[in-house]
Amino acid sequence: QNICTIVKADDKGELRRKMRRVQSDYNLKLKDYYTGVSCGGNSLIRTAMLNNSEETGTLMIKKMPRGDLKAPEKDGKTVLVWASENGLGTSPIVTALNDRI
Repeated sequence: QNICTIVKADDKGELRRKMRRVQSDYNLKLKDYYTGVSCGGNSLIRTAMLNNSEETGTLMIKKMPRGDLKAPEKDGKTVLVWASENGLGTSPIVTALNDRI
């Protein structure tokens, strides 16, 4: 739950600290727990888009493997498809995503 609050608040520094803490305590990278974290039924990157959390959304995109970013999420849609269906295709996070993949 705490990580959702951090993403919604667009607190890049706190998100970075949280990811470092999880990596040191549990030896897990963002890709290892990304699919297991849901914020109100949405993934972390989707949550960042919905809350205009450009800083945290861009950070997560940089930390995730390209293949994972292209892969469909739980609902069978990729982040890009979901973003365009929800009118978020012009989001700076989508721009960062397109640049990465």
